[in-house]
Amino acid sequence: MINRLVAIIVLLVTLLPLAIIIYAYSTVITAPFANGGIESIQNLILPYVILSITLILGYTVFAFKSNRVPKDKKMLWTIAIVVFHIPAMLVFWFCYIWKRPNISTVAHQT
Repeated sequence: MINRLVAIIVLLVTLLPLAIIIYAYSTVITAPFANGGIESIQNLILPYVILSITLILGYTVFAFKSNRVPKDKKMLWTIAIVVFHIPAMLVFWFCYIWKRPNISTVAHQT
């Protein structure tokens, strides 16, 4: 069973790419012609891409390895996470990481 602290840390890491996007857009909007404005955004692209790919792989592996996700929904969640990224990860996090599974539901899946 996943500890609540670990679940909160996973949520914060999942929200980090969204924070990077918000920071990048706010930098461009507030000072589009300031020195270093574009360079600061360029410096965030690589960490954003690496973090996003790592999260996609992590959530996909968790979906397939976990018995919390029903077998008939594993491929659906994988496609949703790859296509919709952060919004799908947040819904997946709430449904399968934060919520505690019903014992009867988990027992029927095995």
